[in-house]
Amino acid sequence: MELFLIRHGQTNWNKEKKIQGSIDISLNDVGIKEATDRADYFFKNNIIPDAIYCSNKKRAIETATLIAKKFSLKPIVIENLEEMNLGLWEGKTWKEVQRQYPKELSIFESKDCKYFSSHNGESYVDVAYRVIKELKNICNKEKNKKNIFVVTHGAVIMTIRLFLEDKNWQKKNINLIPKNLEFVKINEKEILDYEF
Repeated sequence: MELFLIRHGQTNWNKEKKIQGSIDISLNDVGIKEATDRADYFFKNNIIPDAIYCSNKKRAIETATLIAKKFSLKPIVIENLEEMNLGLWEGKTWKEVQRQYPKELSIFESKDCKYFSSHNGESYVDVAYRVIKELKNICNKEKNKKNIFVVTHGAVIMTIRLFLEDKNWQKKNINLIPKNLEFVKINEKEILDYEF
């Protein structure tokens, strides 16, 4: 089985470079078009999902619903697939975070960021544990299927990639966050074999 980890479509906050995290924001018109175009891409390339899972955030649900419609499916909403909670940073731009929390942002962007959590937020380890555990559940539930789509969030996808690929946690690797509607394909074996 292949898991397609798909980042949701654009929101106004993406456009404004605001940190969304756990805040529930809807797609904008660009995001709706991106989701429809990605559904067309999968269809034209004969990449047919057996099931579509998504985070419980509007932007992920709306993206998953638009893709699912193309294949006569309904998305399965899973809370544990939601974006990294960035605590008090949410709703701010990265420039505002730089001004208000320079020391914390420096740690967040360093090789030591793996265990750092912003004020009242999650660490990358927290996110990886929560999401990989859920992806294992999906793999076990969907045994013997071919393609499973998982519509989630940028920091979630980046975190999963870094943990599965055992990347060196340096700032340049933090730039692995996919653009809206980009996807990463992962084989179920990578998920099922992963141990913390």
